[in-house]
Amino acid sequence: MTRSGAVVGRFMPLVKDMAAMFSWFDSGRYVADPRRQEQLFGPVSKAEDALGRYTDELGTAQHR
Repeated sequence: MTRSGAVVGRFMPLVKDMAAMFSWFDSGRYVADPRRQEQLFGPVSKAEDALGRYTDELGTAQHR
């Protein structure tokens, strides 16, 4: 955790928890297994598909 993250983490526990989570992801010990997600919610989208839907939504969004 960075020095500023350590200081902020004293007042906002979420910051400390998120730093620990990202450290765990970076350690290589976490490996995603989307099989259960697929069982519950259907096929897992590819990043390209999700980005395509997002940009389509941006194109049709009404500006206020």
